[in-house]
Amino acid sequence: MQGQIARLAAYGAYLVVAGLIGVFAFLVWLTMPVPTGGMNGGMAALTLIPAAVVVVIVAAVHIVLARQLSGGARR
Repeated sequence: MQGQIARLAAYGAYLVVAGLIGVFAFLVWLTMPVPTGGMNGGMAALTLIPAAVVVVIVAAVHIVLARQLSGGARR
């Protein structure tokens, strides 16, 4: 892969991580308990913990791939 394309792909992988963080922040906001109804604290935790695990795993894979692409672009 050419250097410029690899560098752009690495930036794209970092942008995916930023997007995942944004989606998770929206999910936290969406499941926030409110006094007038909605989810209680226990159900919010049951929603957020598995979602956080998935976000962390996918973000870690993208960061590793982005570092490999950045290293390949430097050579």
